[in-house]
Amino acid sequence: MFQNIIKQLLLLFIIIFSTIATDAQTASIKGVVTDTLNKQNLSKAVVSLLKSKDTVLYTFTRTNNNGDFMLTNIQQGKYIVLVTYPGYADYYDTISIASKEIFTIGTIKLTTKAHLLEDVIVVQKIAAVRMKGDTLVYKADSFKVKPGAWAEMQINMFGKLCFNLFSIILVLIPTK
Repeated sequence: MFQNIIKQLLLLFIIIFSTIATDAQTASIKGVVTDTLNKQNLSKAVVSLLKSKDTVLYTFTRTNNNGDFMLTNIQQGKYIVLVTYPGYADYYDTISIASKEIFTIGTIKLTTKAHLLEDVIVVQKIAAVRMKGDTLVYKADSFKVKPGAWAEMQINMFGKLCFNLFSIILVLIPTK
């Protein structure tokens, strides 16, 4: 009977000690999420912590009314911090937690998606050679040739028009 009580107390001591030791190896991450345009703190933004190795969600939280957040019980390792808020571009950063500490990210500034797209310039680049239906179309100004150079067109032994040994079905000459 006395031995059972000692075993149970020893087991209870081991459980309590392992819980304290495990808790001592965790860290916390804190920061503030703000808007770059209006300089206001963003409440209810989602702050996610992903494992860097496989980008699996480790934990997440939402910012409070002041834009502050705190992620607790974080084990040592490398993580990706992902911050999302409707209408704003996503923010992500890689961090490394080395010991039991409060890791302060500081102020995370989110930019509106409209502001990001403000200065986008779309440039079209057409391939030098492309298929248009069953026709092979060449863009002549894509090929550099020496001044005075000319291409040779000829009729092959089957009576087809050829250009540099390739059979041509149709020749289109652009006009100005």
